[in-house]
Amino acid sequence: MAKTEAKKGDTKKTKANKGKSKVSVALVVRMADRMFKLGPTMRENMVARARKRIDAGYGGKNDAAIVRAAGGK
Repeated sequence: MAKTEAKKGDTKKTKANKGKSKVSVALVVRMADRMFKLGPTMRENMVARARKRIDAGYGGKNDAAIVRAAGGK
């Protein structure tokens, strides 16, 4: 698998969680890379915890990036 590199100053933005949080593409790529290194069980737990924090109203940009990297909206 080819490694995708994202630059820190990537200006391209994407919206996560119905427009509540803007997450940079670089952050989504970085979280996807971290999740790829985890096993499937840990990955699912990480996504579930991030979604729970977002639904509770105190999820941050990292949580939104994790959900986006997992294929969520």
